Amino acid sequence: MSLNDSDDSRAQYLESGIINVHKNDPPSHQGGYLSDVRASLFGHSRPIDKLPFEVLAAIFSWCCPTFNDHYRGPPLSPVMLSHVCRSWRQAALDNPSLWTYLNLTVAYSSVGGMEKACDQLRLWVERANNCPLLVEVEFVESSQRWPAANVFYDMERLVNVALTYKPSLFSEGMELRAALDATSVSPPSPGNYPQVMEQYTWAKTGIRPDRPLRGSVQIHSNRHSEIMFGLEGHYTIGKHLIHLDLRDPGDKIRLSVEECQIALSDFPDLEFCALRIGESTDEVAEPLVLWRLQTLSLSWSDRVEVGDLLDSITAPSLSELELRGPLFPREFYPGNRWTHLPVLLRRSSPSLKLLTLANMDGTTVELLRCLALCQGLQHLSLESCRLDEEIMNSIEVGEGLTHERARRTVLGLDYLGLISCEVFGLNDFLRVSLETPFWEEANLSKLYIINSGFISEDVLSAMTRLPLDEFETDPALLEDLV
Repeated sequence: MSLNDSDDSRAQYLESGIINVHKNDPPSHQGGYLSDVRASLFGHSRPIDKLPFEVLAAIFSWCCPTFNDHYRGPPLSPVMLSHVCRSWRQAALDNPSLWTYLNLTVAYSSVGGMEKACDQLRLWVERANNCPLLVEVEFVESSQRWPAANVFYDMERLVNVALTYKPSLFSEGMELRAALDATSVSPPSPGNYPQVMEQYTWAKTGIRPDRPLRGSVQIHSNRHSEIMFGLEGHYTIGKHLIHLDLRDPGDKIRLSVEECQIALSDFPDLEFCALRIGESTDEVAEPLVLWRLQTLSLSWSDRVEVGDLLDSITAPSLSELELRGPLFPREFYPGNRWTHLPVLLRRSSPSLKLLTLANMDGTTVELLRCLALCQGLQHLSLESCRLDEEIMNSIEVGEGLTHERARRTVLGLDYLGLISCEVFGLNDFLRVSLETPFWEEANLSKLYIINSGFISEDVLSAMTRLPLDEFETDPALLEDLV
């Protein structure tokens, strides 16, 4: 080519040569080389090319999602910027703060889906350098249904990528933790199996995603999965499962007492457990010690006996306990007492802070004895329960160590809720308590007495003047008072 040829001819000649040399490069790379050639041939320069490197990097930082702002740009913005031209690529690669957030959608059962996800994660891990990296993964189903356990193994693969390509990562104290939550999904359509949300987290305990440690990597993932045959598909999660909530909106997940016992034994490190029980069995429950269990919520249907399940559990760390379900008539129990709850509290000796009971008779469940065993209780909620003369008189004037400890527990409460309860002599109890130092000694700040018995106008007026942060009763009563 002679020097007299036109600039256009020279450009076409050089461009064809560049494409031939870089024919194996991605098209985006070729486009970057070609734009550089055109600018040099024709003396063109873009205004952005005149910006100092630091300014260009600052502009890029506002175009890319980060660990504390996921919406500054599309998930793969750093890659897109690095493919424009050589100068932009250098600016993107020299700025680790652009690589602090990665969002992946993985068709986990498709061919090559996980390989692509691992490659993208490796790229971000290497380029983030000492900046923190937050990874969020959404596992989605392909057309073929696969066992639920596959996702757990895929999550382990992602963790291994982070450990392999970031050897400086201080991973001590980082746990792979899992949760199954049915409350966050919509009710299934007729004929479908109920679903749960599977959530997996690999991070240091107690570290918030938006406040990571320098040089750290956090991986959070989730997916919806069907519970087809109980929990069998999830048992491989084992000790990694810390949160189990199967209270689905459609109320279709109902385990037997035996299935509940199997689940608790297969997930020994549970910290939160909420289950609905649909039937009881005659199987002998094996003893279970759940050292980390902090919250236990059990609800059950009519004619279901959960006493054997409670008798099998020892939970020293229990701080919140919720029991919702009708008990058999008194004559079914020795001495007309359902002793399983106080026995659980005595055996575990937990530092219980919250107790909720629903659809129970306070005498049958031995409420006074339970309160005596919960000296640190802060929140007591009774719903559709019956508090008879024995309980009300014992709280007011009962003598003996059990009564004194129960009274002390009531005085130490911060919250008391009586919702749709049958309370013997409620108005008289409140009247007498107002004439004694009871409310002065009490720590109560929130009191709810709703649909639980008659309250006279003078007693109600005095109650509204108590130094409570919140006091709520039947709206009709308050209207009459006004």
